[in-house]
Amino acid sequence: MITLKTPDQIQYIHDSCRLLARLHDLLETKVEVGITTKELDFIAYDFITKNKG
Repeated sequence: MITLKTPDQIQYIHDSCRLLARLHDLLETKVEVGITTKELDFIAYDFITKNKG
């Protein structure tokens, strides 16, 4: 069975994808030799919470 999405659900998915793309762009600038995944996790968590994700 195919489940159709409402316009509100589609907008929510769209907004979530845009937030994720912004997060990827941010993390790309932070990745360098010596940074730990724990530090990257903190950066990601901080970004997501500040953007109400």
